[in-house]
Amino acid sequence: MMYWHPQFFYCCIGQPDCMNQKQIRRLHKIMTQQLAATNEILTLVKRHDKWLTMLYSRQFGAYPPSYGDEGDSQ
Repeated sequence: MMYWHPQFFYCCIGQPDCMNQKQIRRLHKIMTQQLAATNEILTLVKRHDKWLTMLYSRQFGAYPPSYGDEGDSQ
């Protein structure tokens, strides 16, 4: 599941450039969650590259860029 916390960015726009330790820990936690979710999605895309290519080509009549380890899908 993707985590995105836009309220963090909206709340910090008017603040000075310094952050306290609590804000830094909160930002680190959010970024760690986002990185884990992104890595999970990338792993799933690489694992199912052939299926995704087949579905994409049936839907749009073209081949998508390859995200798998086996090179180009064309």
